Amino acid sequence: GGKKGSTTEGKLVDGQGQPLSGISVTFKQVRPVAGTEQLEARTGIDGIFRISGLQPDSEYIITPISDKWTTKVTLKITTGKEGQPLVLSSPIVIRFTVLAKGTIIDTKTGLQWLIYTATDISAGNVLNTIKTIREGGFNDWRLPTKAELSELQDKSTSSAEQSESPSANETCCVWTAERNSDKVEWEFYID
Repeated sequence: GGKKGSTTEGKLVDGQGQPLSGISVTFKQVRPVAGTEQLEARTGIDGIFRISGLQPDSEYIITPISDKWTTKVTLKITTGKEGQPLVLSSPIVIRFTVLAKGTIIDTKTGLQWLIYTATDISAGNVLNTIKTIREGGFNDWRLPTKAELSELQDKSTSSAEQSESPSANETCCVWTAERNSDKVEWEFYID
């Protein structure tokens, strides 16, 4: 006999809407029933994944997993009734990916972000500190601009049920400087 249960289909895309292929997608039941293990699917060249054998009418957390990067993106779904496939109405958007060394790639803008933690940074030495960073083989690191910071807070790309972090909004701060400027500012933002 074939696999009984519910079928779910969806698509993974990056920040520019391009399909993400070869990505594992795990399905973990929110309230596991005995004998139901975590199931896994893989995205095709078109970014589409399909999985059968899920418990009908059950809540699952979908988590994308790559061997090249990590993401905080998850999606909670409720599967269809027996024999009724669930097709996700909009793609799962993975805009930010974190590489092994801690560099964050914004797949919408192509910018790479480095969360650089140092205790002795001040407005006076922050620009010189950045000039010495060689992370990821790059030597052209710079402070973000105010426009880039506000662009990071663009929530229009994510759908209501998709979340990139389980926590509430966090306010923090970051040094900013406009391109080719020596004027450094301390900017607050909401994560």
